[in-house]
Amino acid sequence: TILDAPGAEKLMGRGDMLYQPVDLPKPIRMQGAFVTEEEIERVTEFIKGQGRASYMDVLPAVEEDEGPTDYNDADDELFMEAVRQVVNSGQASISMLQRRLKVGYARAARLVDMMEERGIVGPFEGSRAREVLVGPEYLEDQETEFEG
Repeated sequence: TILDAPGAEKLMGRGDMLYQPVDLPKPIRMQGAFVTEEEIERVTEFIKGQGRASYMDVLPAVEEDEGPTDYNDADDELFMEAVRQVVNSGQASISMLQRRLKVGYARAARLVDMMEERGIVGPFEGSRAREVLVGPEYLEDQETEFEG
């Protein structure tokens, strides 16, 4: 059922439909496969007749998270520059790093995640910028280690 869409009143039924993909401003008319209730029941009975179902009484064990991701500083040459930007601005946000470092979302998010893993910034707090947990002295102490 399509409400407030012109063309819905012209549908014939039995698989006739309107489809609106995201990239089109109005729906297009399509013909889908029509399957009757009787056909559904026949297919269901056929599958049931293939054998008995076997159910698991216990859910399989789920592997535990192995803890923090072990990012390597060498993975990203912008890491120290990102740390400098965050410490100097007093806040850490992905969008700020995107603008200042001219990088995409994925890379900026990874840099922030790396900083969180190292205790440089606090955890995610919704739409607010993350809290910076270190001061300028951190840059002085760590700069040679990360660039070396």
